[in-house]
Order: sequence, then C-alpha cells, then structure tokens
Amino acid sequence: MNLIFDMDGTLSDTAVATERAFKATESQTGLAAPGYGAVRRAMGLHGLDFYGALFPGVDEGGLREAARIVDGAEDREIRLIGEGILFPGVGAMLRRLGTEGHSLYIASLGGDAHVEATLTAGGIMGLFGRVMSGGPDKAAMVRDIVGGGGKGRWAVIGDRKVDADAAAANGLTAWGAGFGYLEEGDRRLFASVLGSPEDIFACVRDV
Repeated sequence: MNLIFDMDGTLSDTAVATERAFKATESQTGLAAPGYGAVRRAMGLHGLDFYGALFPGVDEGGLREAARIVDGAEDREIRLIGEGILFPGVGAMLRRLGTEGHSLYIASLGGDAHVEATLTAGGIMGLFGRVMSGGPDKAAMVRDIVGGGGKGRWAVIGDRKVDADAAAANGLTAWGAGFGYLEEGDRRLFASVLGSPEDIFACVRDV
C-alpha cells in the first residue's frame, strides 16, 4: 500500500522543540514565548501563518524576523532531542511498514530545513520514497506524490483538517493520528482514527 504521512503532530511531537526555541530566543525576538499548548494548536499552519496565529498583533516584518530567528533555534533543538522527537512507537511502525513492502511518503507544510532536521533527528529520513515540504497547498503535494508514485491503494495519515481535505481532494482515504495532535472535533473527518501507531496495521489489512 502507498501511505502519505503528515509530519508535525502525526509522526513527530515537534511542538516540544518549537516551544524550547521560542523560550531560547525571547531576548532576540522581543516576543513572549508561547506555551506548548498554543504552539501545538498552531502546528499545521504554513509559513508566516503559524507565527501570525501565535502573535496576531505583530506586523509582517516582525513576524518574518521572528521566523528567521526561531526557525534556526528550532532546528538546533530538534537535533538535540534526537529520536525522542518522534511519538513513541512511530519509528518502529515506519520500519515495519517498510519491511512489509509498503511505500512511504511525506507531505508536510513545514519548511524544507525543518522537515529535514526532524526526519534526520528521528532517524527515519531514509524510509520515505519521496518527501514533499515547504509548499502552501497540501492537496497539490499529495496529487504530485500520487502522480509520480506506485500503483495500488493509497491513504493519507494526518492530524489536521488540511490532511483530511488533501486526501478528499485526491479521492484518497484519510486516517487520523489520534496518538498525535488530532483534536476531538476533527476525528469525524477521518475514515479511521489510530489510537496508537500500531493501529495502522489493522487499517492496512482492512482496506
């Protein structure tokens, strides 16, 4: 089967590193560091939309400067955390999927450097046939992967409405990462909700 994964909030608990980065750069940005909960809720937004959601009163120039400073610190924090950046059981789940012959892909709205740092720190970079990142349109990313990918069944695994919408736009099944950042109100958007990474194997068998 062909499986397209979101990254932040689905495979990785990236908000931990991002919260630390905000705290480490408060004196440089002049912005009060948001807490883990606020960062987690904003995850899944693209580019400056992420910073705008956290700092609604800051102009675009200020947001761009904050992004420049925080993004670099975030990548350092991700590398310091290492494999712990992944949700428990995710690494084993991905390796087993690969061993069983499934084709794995990434479609993330996160920037290229951010995605590379997270996949590298988690030790899972080499498990994916294609990694799409940095774009504002997840449905287009999914369409690009499917167009250049293998034949057979497909599913998108994510934690946000944007992931379910990207799957629907391409006529694909969507499974929700209930072990990640999936909100209660969004569970209905997904055909199945995974309570743990291991639950994906039952979904794969049932398709």
